[in-house]
Order: sequence, then structure tokens, then C-alpha cells
Amino acid sequence: MAQRIGLENKDPIFEIIADRDIRAILESTQVFPKSAQQIISECNIAESTAYRKLNRLVCQNLLNVRYAVGQSCRWEMRYKSNLCLLKST
Repeated sequence: MAQRIGLENKDPIFEIIADRDIRAILESTQVFPKSAQQIISECNIAESTAYRKLNRLVCQNLLNVRYAVGQSCRWEMRYKSNLCLLKST
């Protein structure tokens, strides 16, 4: 008899890979660290959604956070993917 798998039994990596926005964020940040605003613009993601998913990826150690001086001469967070060779089709 097949057992239905509930949300509590799902592996977080499968949820992450299944999410189009998260895949786009990881792809966008593979080569160069980017600010949240750059990621939002490139990936066409709503701001609130982007920040929620960026925080989740940082907590899962899939993104590194670096600080750099931005165009407004203020410190800003830059995100860089920890994954190698991620390419969605």
C-alpha cells in the first residue's frame, strides 16, 4: 500500500530544487555576488518573496552573504551561491 508523504517528511533540498524562483536566484548568483535588488530585477521576483527566499537559502547554507559598498556609498549585502554547475532548462 502506498503511503502519502506529508510536508513534514519532505527533504528541504527537493523543495528548493522544485521552486522556480529559488533556482533562478541560485543561477543568478553563481558567478558574481549580487545585491537583493539586482537579484529581484534579474529574476523578476516580488521583493517580499525574494527576501523570504534569500533568507531561506542563507539558512540552508546555499548562499553566502558578503558586504560591499553599493552605488549609494552604503554597505549592502551581496549574495553568492555556494552551488556549482546549476543550470535549469
